[in-house]
Amino acid sequence: MARNPNSTGSLGRPRKKTTESAGYPYVDRLIESLPDHRVGSPPFRHTVGSEVDMLAAMAKRAKSQTTRILLTGLGFASLGIAIIGVILPGIPTTGPVLLAAYFFSRSSERFDRWLLEHRIFGPVVQDWRAGRGFTIRAKAISVLAIAVTFSITVGFAVSNLGFRIGLILLAMGISGYILSLPTKAAEAAG
Repeated sequence: MARNPNSTGSLGRPRKKTTESAGYPYVDRLIESLPDHRVGSPPFRHTVGSEVDMLAAMAKRAKSQTTRILLTGLGFASLGIAIIGVILPGIPTTGPVLLAAYFFSRSSERFDRWLLEHRIFGPVVQDWRAGRGFTIRAKAISVLAIAVTFSITVGFAVSNLGFRIGLILLAMGISGYILSLPTKAAEAAG
């Protein structure tokens, strides 16, 4: 479907041409694949323009080589936590994968593309970037992992009452945020 060159983004500003994606051809392909209409339903009412703006913002690579190296290292550290989370119950996976995707998008087209095309982690990042949300199962696992890990921390590792209350509020905030994200229908097997 051809895009209207006069259409506007989420803030009413004209959409940028896809050739301005900071040298990321796969971002161009992803932007071109987005439908040219509103997506989602309440409470998730992002327009395609906001998705284009989000992709363009993520495609801005750091200019400094030192910054790119640091961001790539942080990306691999986040991915390492996610890999541990796949193996060990109670360690989060989705958050570190998304954090790694952000770091890679700012530092290395090669590693960003690799993560997007990864068999296990790629679908999570693609769904997040396209605004499709998470399945009910992913939300339940995330909230359960938060509840278990924060309960153990508050119950056994922290003795300061103020810090305990702060951790409980943080867990509630993170869980609330996860639950407020759009829910994606479970994919049919087969």
